[in-house]
Amino acid sequence: MRLVQETQQGCFVLSFSERGDQLSQWRAYCQGGSGYAFGFDQSNDLFVSAKHHAFNLVRCEYRPLKQRQLCSYLVESFMEGRVKNWVSEEDLRIRTENFFTRYQWNLALTLAMSALKHEGFQEEQEWRLVSQYPEDALYGVSFRSGRFGITPYFTLPLLPTGGRRLHGSEGKVVSVDEIKIGPTPNGSASRSALELMLSKHNVTCNSVQLSQTPLRQ
Repeated sequence: MRLVQETQQGCFVLSFSERGDQLSQWRAYCQGGSGYAFGFDQSNDLFVSAKHHAFNLVRCEYRPLKQRQLCSYLVESFMEGRVKNWVSEEDLRIRTENFFTRYQWNLALTLAMSALKHEGFQEEQEWRLVSQYPEDALYGVSFRSGRFGITPYFTLPLLPTGGRRLHGSEGKVVSVDEIKIGPTPNGSASRSALELMLSKHNVTCNSVQLSQTPLRQ
């Protein structure tokens, strides 16, 4: 449990879905006909920026059998590394602590935990960008009120930068591959307002579409 708690410190997650026009998602996150779904191809600058800022792309696994296999593989990897790195039982407690606090094991566990989700959520087909760098956690971090109290977060630039986690991309064109306007009785007005906002903020979009999902409020 101590190792699990350590991985939660400085862990940031950005979630995506393969389903860009799903009724349950509109209902859950975009009540009142005011929702937009932004779509990004994996070649988009967003993912280049995410990689530059030490994020890993993880696909959620919902099947219990596959989840157990993933956890078993992780434990076996831990034990294999432990056996290879120690040739004696001397100072076993100290060596064990050093082993389990090594960064790569914390990261491996964080990625595995981030991939596990209850099968009841399978329709979401979720992918996650995951970062776990405790030493950088306070760099540019902000805080907001969330369902579980204070929630730390930071802004991931939509363009790669030459430094660490930096803010701002003024003067540069940001590209979004697709935007889906959620179910709304004012589709034309929503599209016009969206296009005006994109133009003002120097954002290009390859495709803007209205949701095909009927939804009455």
